[in-house]
Formats: sequence, C-alpha cells, structure tokens
Amino acid sequence: MKLQDLVYFRKLAELGSFTETSNFFNVSQPTISYAVKRIEEEFNVEVMVRDHKHHSIEITKMGEVIVSHIANIEKELNDMSSDIEKIKVGYIKCGVPPIIGNSYFHKISLNLIKNNLMDRVAIINKGSKDLINELKDGNIEIGLIGSLKPIEENNLISKVIKKDSYKIIVSKNHPLSYLKEISFKQLKNEQFISLNDHFTHAQALNQLCKKYHYTPDVIYKNGDLNLYKKMISEGIGIGILAETAVEPSDDVVAISIKDDEQPQFLISKVYRKFTFNLEIYNNIIEVFENSLSEV
Repeated sequence: MKLQDLVYFRKLAELGSFTETSNFFNVSQPTISYAVKRIEEEFNVEVMVRDHKHHSIEITKMGEVIVSHIANIEKELNDMSSDIEKIKVGYIKCGVPPIIGNSYFHKISLNLIKNNLMDRVAIINKGSKDLINELKDGNIEIGLIGSLKPIEENNLISKVIKKDSYKIIVSKNHPLSYLKEISFKQLKNEQFISLNDHFTHAQALNQLCKKYHYTPDVIYKNGDLNLYKKMISEGIGIGILAETAVEPSDDVVAISIKDDEQPQFLISKVYRKFTFNLEIYNNIIEVFENSLSEV
C-alpha cells in the first residue's frame, strides 16, 4: 500500500468528490479510484459507497476509522519534517510572554550567553494562550507559559517551576492605596482596567469576582503591559497583576488579596516531545529552568 493512496483517500473523504479531489492533486480521477481500491484490498473492507444517481459518495464506518488514522500519520510526517529541519538549521524557537519576559528574560539571556546558546535561540513574544497553540502546532519548541493551573496537553511536557500571587494594583492616590490587603468582595463597585484574553489575568479576575457573584466592571482591555500599568497609575481604574510583574519603578501600589482559594500565577516550562535526543534542545530547557529558580 502506498502512503500517497492514504493521502488521496483522506482528501476524498474531506471533499466528498472524485472530481474535486483529482483537481486538488492535479491527477486523473482513475488515479484516485485505484488508490481507494488498493486500500480496500489491503484491509479487505469497503471504505466508501458511491451514489451514482446523485454523483456523491458516503464514507463507511470502516473508512472513517482509516481516515482518522491517516490524519495522525500525516501529522507525524509533518512533525518529522519539522524536526529534521530543526536539526539542519540548528536553532530553537522559544516562546516567552511579555509578563514573564519583562521579569525574567534578562536572567535567561545572561545564562544563554554564558552557555554559548544565545545565537541558537529565536525568541517569540506572545501571550501564554497563543504560545500554547504555537507549541501544539509545532511552530515553537519551548515556552515559558503563565497559567492558573498545571498545563496538560498531548505531545507536550510541562513542569511548574515558579508560583506567584496575584495583587490588586491601584494608583498611589487611590482611596484603597493605604491598605496592605483586601478582599475582592470590597471591590464590587470599582472600575477595572484588564489585560486582554491573551493573558491569564483576565481569567483570574473573573474567577475572583465569581466567588462573590458579581461581574467586574471592566472599562478597558488592552494587551500592552506598560500601557496597562500607566492607565492604573493615572487612576483610570484598578487592576490585578502577578506579583512578579510589579516593578519597584512602577508608579502603583500593590495590595495583597486575602480571599481563600485565590488563583495563583503558575510559570511552567513547556516543551514538545521529541523522539530523538537533541543536545542543544536539552541545554536550552535546562537554562530556562535554572534561570527562574535563581530569581
């Protein structure tokens, strides 16, 4: 059985038409027909039924099983090609979200330089939600990911390497700025500035408010961390921020949250499973973990 036969059949199942499938691959219709015939002979099953009257086809249950496996085979082939290319090129793509990058990347970069790895790393800056998708799609190999709970994804290895608390942040002139700690039930009538849904902070805000049965009054969302802090420092609203992201130079006050069972900001190293041992890959993963444990 030819691998190309399987590729033809999966596309046929997707398009539902011999004509469209043959046009897609720029081959004759008999080429597609013979591919289907060889698959049926190989497994001794009927994989499709033709409706000549309506010029359509119907994939059988056996055919659907084969299609699902073909999808996995094609993914493995794509991953194989990608892995081979990484070995040839010799550098690794690493995802670092803005909040984690602002707080830790200076340390990570110093350690990469010390280990002669800096020129072997391409840094991708996106939110944690986007980086997880990039990892799953194989577009990047390693990520430092922020989340509210441990990350569990097929084909990814994840380890929590740092836990952080969320803080309420307000301007220095805000009436609450004198407080050391506060409960979220006291903030029901406050106006919030929020980081957008690419950050875990939006989820944390909703989770904290949900406990006291109210929806936060979010007057503005944005994905720029510096603008977020600036708007809060000017008293436009209040917000929440992982403690690690609050810098001494920020013109805001950070207040501890005293509620029970409050969310934590988890920082995990997340990387793709490889079927081969790539020394540079392992070395970069080790630098990432060591850099955060040193802070």
